[in-house]
Amino acid sequence: MNQTTIQSVQNSLKDNLLHRVWLISDLQQSDINIARQCLTMATDDFSSLQLECDQIWYLGDSVQGKDEDILKQMVDMQIELLQQFDTPLIFTAGNHEFDPHYQLHKENDPDKKDMKVISYEKFSQTPNWLSSQNISDCYFTHKLGEYTLFFFPDHAHPRGDWITSGGAVHGHASQYPYNQAYYQAISEEIKKVNGPVITAGHSAFAGGLRPSALMNQCLPLPKNVKAHFHGHCHIGDATWGGASCLRKYATVDHQDIPQFDIAALENHRGDAVRSAVLEIYQDHTIAVYFRKHCSKHWDDLFFIN
Repeated sequence: MNQTTIQSVQNSLKDNLLHRVWLISDLQQSDINIARQCLTMATDDFSSLQLECDQIWYLGDSVQGKDEDILKQMVDMQIELLQQFDTPLIFTAGNHEFDPHYQLHKENDPDKKDMKVISYEKFSQTPNWLSSQNISDCYFTHKLGEYTLFFFPDHAHPRGDWITSGGAVHGHASQYPYNQAYYQAISEEIKKVNGPVITAGHSAFAGGLRPSALMNQCLPLPKNVKAHFHGHCHIGDATWGGASCLRKYATVDHQDIPQFDIAALENHRGDAVRSAVLEIYQDHTIAVYFRKHCSKHWDDLFFIN
């Protein structure tokens, strides 16, 4: 079979490769059989490509629903299928991680126990995988070579007194500890990084589909941010994405900073079982390859110099 142009481009650049990351997001199923079918399609296809990665970034909404037994099965299944790659995985929680916990107590209850966020807990406990140190953290950092990574998960009070979803705070919003000054301090922290920065999380910044009002308090982003990656808006889902539902690439409002929607690992709301591959080359050019796993072909390729 002849190589496609995108395959040829990727092969021609392999000697210049500095880093490669597999980006996945939004499996988001309540039916374990559909979830396994979609993720198996993705992992089988990605395994066939034989692309060694430095990291996997899982940008949230790994599950959906409130049934604890199904959620445990769903997460165990994902760990089973993703561990085969023997690659460090970084997980940022999405809003559906908190589905069982949105019915919050109307009054503060000192005897209320910490909630169990099953995907966050199980992924964090998996060897060589990591997430935020605390479920209440609004960001955390990691490294990819000389790149500093800032991850923005959805987050919550440990007992569920407040939970973020879609860039808003639900529950006892007055108790939310991160004000605009805090988010601006994150932006200042990014600015002080000596070297390039990539941001990623469940949601987009302004300019992207379904942006987060909370994250927008970081704007404008410092110039050392090279790109942002997010999920949340399933490509092809017109219900939430509207007329722009097929858009994968945007810039942060008023800034020449690209952001990429890499959702979703399912084709029941979205139009395809899809993921993306980030490649960074020795001259620090960034390439983002979109893969349709259901048809086993490269969908799009974006280069950022």
